[in-house]
Amino acid sequence: MQMSNIRIFWHNYKQTLLLLGGIVAGGAIGFVLPDVAPYLKPVGDVFMNLLFVLIVPLVFFSVSNSVANLTRRNMLGRMLGSSLVVWVVMLLAAAVLTYVVTLIYNPIEAGANLMAEGVEMVAEQGQSIGELVVNTVTVSDFQDLFSIRHILPLMLVAVLVGVAAAKLDSDDVCAFLEKGNVMTGKALELLMGAGPLGLGCYFAAVASQMGGMLVVGYGRILLIYCAIAALFFGVINPLLALFAVGKERMKHYWQSILQPTVTAVSTLSSSACMPANLLACKQLGVQDDVAESTIPIGTHLFKFGSGISCTLKVLFVFLLTGHDIAGPTAALAVIGMGILASMVVGAVPTGAGTAELLICSMVGADPRMVGLVMVISTLVDMPATLLNVNGNMTATLLINKLMKKNDSH
Repeated sequence: MQMSNIRIFWHNYKQTLLLLGGIVAGGAIGFVLPDVAPYLKPVGDVFMNLLFVLIVPLVFFSVSNSVANLTRRNMLGRMLGSSLVVWVVMLLAAAVLTYVVTLIYNPIEAGANLMAEGVEMVAEQGQSIGELVVNTVTVSDFQDLFSIRHILPLMLVAVLVGVAAAKLDSDDVCAFLEKGNVMTGKALELLMGAGPLGLGCYFAAVASQMGGMLVVGYGRILLIYCAIAALFFGVINPLLALFAVGKERMKHYWQSILQPTVTAVSTLSSSACMPANLLACKQLGVQDDVAESTIPIGTHLFKFGSGISCTLKVLFVFLLTGHDIAGPTAALAVIGMGILASMVVGAVPTGAGTAELLICSMVGADPRMVGLVMVISTLVDMPATLLNVNGNMTATLLINKLMKKNDSH
């Protein structure tokens, strides 16, 4: 029985443990044997280049396929307004709290430029706000879409293609998008099999140049995330649930969230928790139509834990590149980017690669910096999945209460 549990644990956490092992080993080599690190750098560069090549078709097919499916199934009906209010307010609260905590407890020395060699800023200087917005969300030439520097414009075009595919009502077109999504996802899965080696070599080169400050920064980021996660899971979300379901049903709250919690911790997949979340919400009195619409949409678009981690990633990139994170302009940029990036995080283990590239693109950092940001995803994968699932359930309870209030009028 004990061996069986060990096998289950290894099966569920294999990728995360191997990635962490590769990163730790690479970092140790970079610190202890800095002269060896340059010989490992080409291996890391090959892995990162292959990752970048796959990201572009992966983003296009995953976004267009999801939009087409949602549109064809008419899942964006009358509940969309209420759902958006709840989701945006909860994400905004989490992002703002994360930003404030980071101002108080900065994971990296403020203003310190810790950029590794070749990780330079590529944003054009002297742009007006309007020009910056235009250049961030659009490109002037079709061929520019197929660049990792233009992930956000690619996503917007993918949304248009997905809606158009649904409007055509062609099974062949939608099947093409679905198969393309499956194919690129499988290709990424195969590549990530070499992730421990590729990221390990990449991190060895970075660690040899950036010193111990980076490791301290990662440790502080993990500490910040765990503290915020504990606050939301243990205090804020239960209080929101109490408001949504009342004292009578609240005694069943902790019993109802047990299965989604265990599933989240054991699988590291928000998608795998949908059945358990649906059951828990119905046990707490959520209407079937509300639960069966908001849970699937929320699983893929409203990722509460990812909102916190993506805000931390934006702050991390800002700090690494010497940006000042204080002030209203910086606050709006960090919070907005964190919320937007959280919406493209995949609801599967290690599903944050697209968000990390989007963050680098929005900040204007060299895409090669994505390898540094990926470390954060690996570190917070478990608590982030747990908060994604628990936050989705809490939001559904609030949406149900809001829908009942609207119906009463």
